[in-house]
Amino acid sequence: MTNSEFENMAINIVKMSPGAEASFESLKRKREMRMRQPVVKTSAHRRKVLAAALVMALVIVSGLSVYAVQTGNGMWAFYRASSTYLSQFNLTLPEQLASASMGEETQWLKIVPHGISRKDALTNPLYTVASVTYYLDDSEAYCDISVGSTKNAYWKTYFSYDDEIWVPEDSTGGNNNTSYEKVQTEEYEDVILYYAQMTMWGTAYENGSASNVIVTWIDSENDLCIHLNLLNSTQTDDALTCAKEIIKMNR
Repeated sequence: MTNSEFENMAINIVKMSPGAEASFESLKRKREMRMRQPVVKTSAHRRKVLAAALVMALVIVSGLSVYAVQTGNGMWAFYRASSTYLSQFNLTLPEQLASASMGEETQWLKIVPHGISRKDALTNPLYTVASVTYYLDDSEAYCDISVGSTKNAYWKTYFSYDDEIWVPEDSTGGNNNTSYEKVQTEEYEDVILYYAQMTMWGTAYENGSASNVIVTWIDSENDLCIHLNLLNSTQTDDALTCAKEIIKMNR
């Protein structure tokens, strides 16, 4: 059973459990339905079985999550050792990218309103983004690849798209400042690649700086937005080569 199947099982069990009614009209409709049908009481044994199944499902899903942290900005990050990688997004990634190997852990960012619990973030997020990291032989992170569905309108907010154009904004705050050079484009296999150099500096970098190359594109056939972040590099050609390999693999 895949991670997504485990997660769906937990969600369905949660939906079966009693919860707060949405409105007075909902209460009224349920009362009318009860009046039309014979009253069937749920036995104490059945309630215990349902509760046990719910706990078991949540424990299973929690076990698949190596750990989970609340990252702020309405996001929970769940880290899983996953053999299915990004299969639920219908995206195939190579085991090797350039000279780096795909990590075993997949990060699932669950975007939720502030103050949402870990369980609610897992079972009912507003938006989900999956991310994997490729590592060099010396365990140094080489690049991150994130993917999210474009079927949910929130994708433009998360991936900084405006009218189908990637427009990242410089940011200042916390321990990190971020700025981008001019965004450039290149077309490959009928896909427009947006790319730019990103520079980060501040106390998080011991008052130094770090440079990454960012490439973002839309896979319209699978309704996906894909974001590649080549870490600690200024090699635009390397980043574009990695992006093109992924596009070609999914054609």
